[in-house]
Amino acid sequence: MSIHTVVDNYSQTFVFTPLTRGISEEVDASGTSKVDISVVNPRYPMDVALNLAANSQVTANFHLASFNFLNVTGDATSVLLDDGISDLGAARAIIQTSVLGGGTFNLSDGGFLEFGKGVASGTTVNLNGAFARDAELKFDQPNEFQGTVNFADSLLILAGLGNASSYDEANGQLTIYGVGDTVIDQVKFNDVSPEKTGITVRLNAQGEVLIVEQGTKVTTGTSSLSDTVLTQHAPAVAAPVVLIHDTTTNTDVPDTFSHSYTGPVAGLQTELIDITSDNLNITAKEDNLFIKTGAGNDAISLHGGTNVVDAGGGSNFLTSGGGFDTFFLDARNIPAAASAAGPVPGAIWDTIQGFGHGDAATLWGIGPGTALVWQKNEGAVGHTGLTLHANLPNGSEASLTLAGIDNRSNLSLNYGISGGSIYLYVKSA
Repeated sequence: MSIHTVVDNYSQTFVFTPLTRGISEEVDASGTSKVDISVVNPRYPMDVALNLAANSQVTANFHLASFNFLNVTGDATSVLLDDGISDLGAARAIIQTSVLGGGTFNLSDGGFLEFGKGVASGTTVNLNGAFARDAELKFDQPNEFQGTVNFADSLLILAGLGNASSYDEANGQLTIYGVGDTVIDQVKFNDVSPEKTGITVRLNAQGEVLIVEQGTKVTTGTSSLSDTVLTQHAPAVAAPVVLIHDTTTNTDVPDTFSHSYTGPVAGLQTELIDITSDNLNITAKEDNLFIKTGAGNDAISLHGGTNVVDAGGGSNFLTSGGGFDTFFLDARNIPAAASAAGPVPGAIWDTIQGFGHGDAATLWGIGPGTALVWQKNEGAVGHTGLTLHANLPNGSEASLTLAGIDNRSNLSLNYGISGGSIYLYVKSA
């Protein structure tokens, strides 16, 4: 079936009286139907109805004038195939079927187009409103619109988005966000207004998101002072992996050091390497970290999980988390003693608070030939405990205090070598 209908009251091709004006076409399910409806210069408001039967797919284009009302109906299986150009002008049109194809719909100021169901990616809608009268486009199912909107001095209505909280419009795409960074709708969207004043996005009491050109007048009454103005979306800022305070400069330091761990230790997820001679206070906010600092006197507090800490030189205070932690004390590069009078106590001295079941300390550069001395109740006031002093061949000393521990009954000691470096491995049972 092929239907071609032209109505022009001024040329008198058809003359409609108040009783007979209007066009209604019933389309069957033959799958070969084609409709081209042109209504030009109507003398009266004219209804154009296209009723699609179940399972029908109809190719249709429409050329309407200001006083027309177009209504395309069908069920969930009916399809309007639009491969051409439909000039809707200032008419009102509601298409209640799915739309396929790669066609174009043009609306001018005062025109209205509503899509009730899904629209294919090849479809383009051009909204060319005016400052005083918008062209209006409404999506009843915004998530089902896959086409492109070219937007100028108009109104775009996205229904059913009552949980909208913010928006972003960039790179040819309009994105509506719900809570946090949850995307609830995206539309291919190009602001082609000559004024280029940007858009305003509002949420009304009906759960509709309204997008208008800044400075344009919304003529439908769908916008009111009670609407909520949506703000430009700001991506949620990820919680820091660690908090860092530089006590040398008395400043908080942004965590720009953390990134994914790529080393050989199983269970670690993130590493933070901040080599500085400043004194740092580092508080972990996540589990499973590798933390390495420099020569300053550092305080590092862990959170949980599996962690490895190398606090570098200086005097460091380390607090175990709730998981299994390993602490590196590196004595391989400690400077030699300043004189032959004896070792330099505390050339490197780490204190571990909460050293418990499954925790371990690896003392690099300390082997079977290193002189070891164990002392009880040494260390900083309030954090004293069993302390190991290792007298190094160059006259310096490396010390480790296990705060709150007064004997070695729960500790195991083993020597090893890795990558050519000797070490002493101390583990809590």
